[in-house]
Amino acid sequence: CGDSTGHFEEANWAAWVDDVTLARHWMAQRWPGPDWLWGLRAGCLLASQVSRQAGTPANLLLWQPVLSGKQHLNQFLRLQMAGDIARGEPNRGTSRLMHLLEQGESVEVAGYSVSAALAQGLAQADLDNLPTGTRLISLELGSADTEPVSPALAAQLQRWQDAGCSALAQVVPGAAFWQMQECPDSPAWVSASLQAVSARPAGGRS
Repeated sequence: CGDSTGHFEEANWAAWVDDVTLARHWMAQRWPGPDWLWGLRAGCLLASQVSRQAGTPANLLLWQPVLSGKQHLNQFLRLQMAGDIARGEPNRGTSRLMHLLEQGESVEVAGYSVSAALAQGLAQADLDNLPTGTRLISLELGSADTEPVSPALAAQLQRWQDAGCSALAQVVPGAAFWQMQECPDSPAWVSASLQAVSARPAGGRS
């Protein structure tokens, strides 16, 4: 987002899924072999949905994955609520904004017009029900390599493994670059990703 043609209010979840699917097929035709879908934050939900629709085991590299699209949407809507309070305007609350989206209307959040089609698709997205045999590598921001992943990601990791996926998760030090205006380089994330992708998977319960 931001570097694409068109306007943000024209975006919708189904079109994003179609775009990733098309890009994946385009790459496979030119560079056959194992492919990886690499997602950041809500992009992890997008990569997971593409994998589910394909119905075949996939390789997913997930950076700071959003585990629930509905929760992520609610957090996003709170930005508008906070803005209303800061400007001294009436607080419409996230429930009111969610109701407008459910009625098919667009809402403005932090200067962006969010379409109902985008919000509704995001709200239904999660990381579950992936094809058996899918390989997942999930990296989460932390203060040290020895720090455990969050309880929420640990629970998600267990669900993946119980579903027959080869999944691992680890903490990576660094900065929350996705929240910064000027994104710094993140060598620790790149190094951890390359090492995990290159490693031989250890089966369904790695």
